[in-house]
Amino acid sequence: MEKLVEVFESDPVLREGRYGIIFGHDASARVAKVLARKLGLPHESYFPTHAQYGNTVSATVPLGMSLAIKECKLQRGQRVLVIIGSSGITIGFASFTF
Repeated sequence: MEKLVEVFESDPVLREGRYGIIFGHDASARVAKVLARKLGLPHESYFPTHAQYGNTVSATVPLGMSLAIKECKLQRGQRVLVIIGSSGITIGFASFTF
């Protein structure tokens, strides 16, 4: 989590972005909430999947996106942030307009 925060804060494009929805490697509801707080992102923008589907590892983001589309929470033109942290080794971010 520390490395995710460090990379996010060091990138002005990520840090200054205004995101309508956020997807991430949803390993637990608690981790998602803590990470959103540490990154200064509104937790309510985070689209969770863990409570319903558990830890779906690499399928978490595509699962979340497909569910968000189905629930009309991800719409064309919306700014999206994807946050990936896996096993404390790999991290990544993606920011795009859907």
